[in-house]
Amino acid sequence: MSMDIEVDQISLSVSAPEGVEFTDQDLMDACDSVTERIIDIEGIETVGVMTGGNSALSMIGMGESKSATYYILLDEKSHRKLKDVQNDIVERTKDLNCVVNAETTSNDMMSLMGSGLSVMVKGRDLDKIREYTEEVVAIMEQTPGVIDIDDGLDDMTPCMKIHVDKIKAMEYQMTTAQVFAEVMKAMMPSTSTTHLSADIKDYDIYVISDEQKDTTLQDVRHLTFPYTDKEGNIKEIPLASIVTFEQTDTLSVINRDAQTKYISVSADIDEDHNITFVSNELQNKFKQLDLLEGYSIKMGGEDEMIRDAMQQLLLMLIMAVIFIYLIMVAQFQSLLSPFIIMFTIPLAFTGGLFALFFTGNEVSVIGALGFVMLAGIIVNNGIVMVDYINQLRETGMSKKDAIVESATSRLRPILMTTLTTVLSMSTMALGIGGGSAMMQPMAIVMIGGLVYGTLLTLIVVPVLYDLMNREKNMVQEEL
Repeated sequence: MSMDIEVDQISLSVSAPEGVEFTDQDLMDACDSVTERIIDIEGIETVGVMTGGNSALSMIGMGESKSATYYILLDEKSHRKLKDVQNDIVERTKDLNCVVNAETTSNDMMSLMGSGLSVMVKGRDLDKIREYTEEVVAIMEQTPGVIDIDDGLDDMTPCMKIHVDKIKAMEYQMTTAQVFAEVMKAMMPSTSTTHLSADIKDYDIYVISDEQKDTTLQDVRHLTFPYTDKEGNIKEIPLASIVTFEQTDTLSVINRDAQTKYISVSADIDEDHNITFVSNELQNKFKQLDLLEGYSIKMGGEDEMIRDAMQQLLLMLIMAVIFIYLIMVAQFQSLLSPFIIMFTIPLAFTGGLFALFFTGNEVSVIGALGFVMLAGIIVNNGIVMVDYINQLRETGMSKKDAIVESATSRLRPILMTTLTTVLSMSTMALGIGGGSAMMQPMAIVMIGGLVYGTLLTLIVVPVLYDLMNREKNMVQEEL
């Protein structure tokens, strides 16, 4: 399954390379070079540029001052794919002395909703989480279709771990808690000087001296603590005599989900692979990892959003079918006639799947919406035919004669109803017009389902009616 959205606009950002600061003139020169390179790319109709960073961020004061944002509109008459135009832009500007990032409007929207793959490695101990994260990244690197993997471990901060030797600490009448209290005393005051009263709670106020403020990791290594020996003499004992120091690094930001620490690994899927298939493959591989109790791996991102959307659409479809059946039962005053009509729904769904297959489209969220609409439209043909058969039988006509007469006389209105819907959706199915490509899968599903379902309705419904209804006099019966 997929959730691809084809649009006719590309956003392009131009900024200075890492470690380089652009002046206003440097930015203008870079923009001129980028414009000159991309203006004649096939498929581009209009190029607009705005300096001062991303416009949305600039409005709230967060945009970069030495960057520019391009808004590129594509030619609706061009048959080039948006991804091809985007690749051309990257290829033509890769040798320029600036950083050029090209994104489609759909990518901008999907990033807010969790695009691509996102894997959360959750647990208690951060070091253990990092080990599992490295295993997850190794699996993703070996999985075809997964690109641009980011494990989030680049943003690390140096830190120092202090391991207390409890035996040595006891020799100096020190406990682990006292040792850490001494370290804490060097980093911040142990007691508050005053407090601030608020409506909800009181807040302690701490005053930090210049010496404490400038405490470094090296200063911690040379800390001492007072010790009274057997003769009653007070001595200053180096902290290093009862502890060992370990220089390491840790994450700058520790993420939590339901009070559980996690590291998030993100990645994208290339054009040749389906995100749902790749996600399922990764989940099967992750299940083979030997995780300790309390640690878990959870998939997220676009795949999670697609699954949630498909579950909601499936629930909508089930509720739609139930309500359609109940309404027809109330109208026909019968359980059998609506049951026959309901057979048109799987026929329509089969046609929709065939249409997606022959047009090379995948089952997407937009396409699934077309199946929900089909459930309410395709039953109209069955209703017209079954109702007319019942009307003819009420006049005294035999069952088979009524079926033949209904199939003959109702053929024209059924075809007219189908053709009006098919023709109205044809432009969208062909992707004609701005923004129509977004809803193209839905139109394809509806056209395929209506054409296939209507043709088989003219055969299946009369056959089912003949098999499920007895030959009897219905003139005096109240339907």
